Amino acid sequence: MTTQTATRKHKSHRAPAPGFSRATPSRDTSAAWRSVYFGRERAGAYRRGSDGKWHAHDRRDQPIGVYGTEADAANAIEAAAGVAP
Repeated sequence: MTTQTATRKHKSHRAPAPGFSRATPSRDTSAAWRSVYFGRERAGAYRRGSDGKWHAHDRRDQPIGVYGTEADAANAIEAAAGVAP
């Protein structure tokens, strides 16, 4: 018996750091929060604000910054967690 695992490529040109995963929504949820995990631990979250920019927060929900792209916001969370290359 074999098990197949589907892998999705994130919109970012850079793959998430090892152990990180990024959820990809199946519908338009631009106002919804998206979380970034390292294994089972939540590293942070980001969302698109009413200004059209991406707002990133760390695991304690403290603001990290505001970014022009979704990938930049997710990468900032990885960097704040100390695992970005």
